[in-house]
Amino acid sequence: MSEMKTPWFADDAAVQAAARADQADADVRITDFFLFAALPFRALTLAGLPLNEVAGAAMVGLAAFRHNGDGGRVRRPLAAIICAVLLALMLYSGITNGIDWTRRIGHLAIFCGLLWACATGRISLRSAALGFGTGLIAIIAGYLVGIGGDNYPGRLTGFLADPNAGAYFI
Repeated sequence: MSEMKTPWFADDAAVQAAARADQADADVRITDFFLFAALPFRALTLAGLPLNEVAGAAMVGLAAFRHNGDGGRVRRPLAAIICAVLLALMLYSGITNGIDWTRRIGHLAIFCGLLWACATGRISLRSAALGFGTGLIAIIAGYLVGIGGDNYPGRLTGFLADPNAGAYFI
């Protein structure tokens, strides 16, 4: 009996794209690696902006142009709801308390963009984890040898610029 050609066995472009995305996720994407490695570097600036904010925004921008295999559908719709609620809450808090809310909203927008990119599978989680871990190791090693400053003697700061950020990231 010969093999029957049915839609179930046909080569589909979406299936091939998903297979390529899975293979890319298994490999280390160099862009994801380096942009996530730059996230912990809070004290460095690039064009007058903190390097971690530029790297986060660049990662979101890059992810926006990537195909994820399922048409861009968010795999976890609760993440979108949480992001929208957090943005609204921070905007309300900033306006109510009379503080400059633009930077706070910018940080949260970058965070929500990274969450969206991860939820839709546009970021290689393996590359992101390896890059972020490498960035943390570089910051800790730099601090131990005296690179990056010591704003709070005896506490991990270096390129993190704040011991609270050191506790947050690690």
